Amino acid sequence: MNDESLADRLAAQLSRYLGPNNARVAVRTFALKTIGCSPEQLQPRHLPQIFDSLKPMLNTLVGRQAAETALEHLQEEFGT
Repeated sequence: MNDESLADRLAAQLSRYLGPNNARVAVRTFALKTIGCSPEQLQPRHLPQIFDSLKPMLNTLVGRQAAETALEHLQEEFGT
């Protein structure tokens, strides 16, 4: 059984692109800003909105092509 939260899993996947600290901050920030909840309250239904919100930041930090790759990977990983 996996006790890792959705937010932790998302941060772990994002850390490939942003590093672990920035990934955790991004998940926390976008959960609060986009969904209006704490990272612990994130549900799978929130992920499409989170991914849309992450796109501009990822474009800036890793470039458009890498951002598209990252978002495709996240969508595949989380089945969205």
